[in-house]
Amino acid sequence: MGLTEILATNRLFERMPMPTPEEFMRDYLREHIEAEKRELASRAPFREKFFTGECYFDSRKGTLEAWESEKIASVSSSDTGAIAITELIRKLHSRVLHQKHRYHLQLEGNRWRIQCVDSNCIICKGEAVKITCRFCHGTGWRSGNPGTTDADARDE
Repeated sequence: MGLTEILATNRLFERMPMPTPEEFMRDYLREHIEAEKRELASRAPFREKFFTGECYFDSRKGTLEAWESEKIASVSSSDTGAIAITELIRKLHSRVLHQKHRYHLQLEGNRWRIQCVDSNCIICKGEAVKITCRFCHGTGWRSGNPGTTDADARDE
């Protein structure tokens, strides 16, 4: 591709309307599933060489199914950012876990980017009233950025 084509492509990109946070999240969820499929396919020869089919360790078993189940529950936005809440189902051995993720989206130029992803607290089940919870400190969410609390993420 020559410089003329690159400049034409960039001009077309600049004129494209910015996606809504919900459109961005739909694209992200779809592409996340495709990336997981590629990852699993690339790991298959390694798994076949070193593990039996029954070995659960390092298998990523159930991961693709969990990502495929992830659906947008709500999206709220402001001039500079957005919050998207998703729900998904994880199967861990014989247990079924209903999980929520809270995506913090920020604007960078003319596009959305994921700043951080929090998970609902598995100890108090996301019930923010349990202030004594040592994992979420009563917020109902575990911060997705190591070394920060949910309060830190809200203050940013």
